[in-house]
Amino acid sequence: VQTLKWQDQWLREKSGRFTFSINPSVRTGWMLKYANRNAQMMLDGFRVGNVQLNAYRHRFHSVDSDLCDTCQETETIPHYLLWCVAPDSPAASLRLVGGTKSPMDIASILLRRDLFDIVLVSYRDRLKNNRVKPLTTNLI
Repeated sequence: VQTLKWQDQWLREKSGRFTFSINPSVRTGWMLKYANRNAQMMLDGFRVGNVQLNAYRHRFHSVDSDLCDTCQETETIPHYLLWCVAPDSPAASLRLVGGTKSPMDIASILLRRDLFDIVLVSYRDRLKNNRVKPLTTNLI
């Protein structure tokens, strides 16, 4: 009964629509999980839309533009995972794995370990190569 109440609330909620597009159910037992805390935090960030891409960082004024440096499109999670042509983007590798018979979508990438492992390698390289500077706050 409680799950039905939560599901009804989740269906009517105005916020969290990115997460809803990936996971429209309040049931969580089917979700991909990592034993490695760092990998799990990255996966969770992609699930809720809080990753160090320009669209997210621009909201906090830590970058001048929300555009992808390579494509000049808004650098969102869908752009980064599906369409980006930047050399450090996982999009090309994911297209190779997915092939033409199995079109990629964000939910599939975030639910399949073989696919999200590709994202992890690419995203870790991006962070390690200092393409992303840490967010800082100017609250003082």
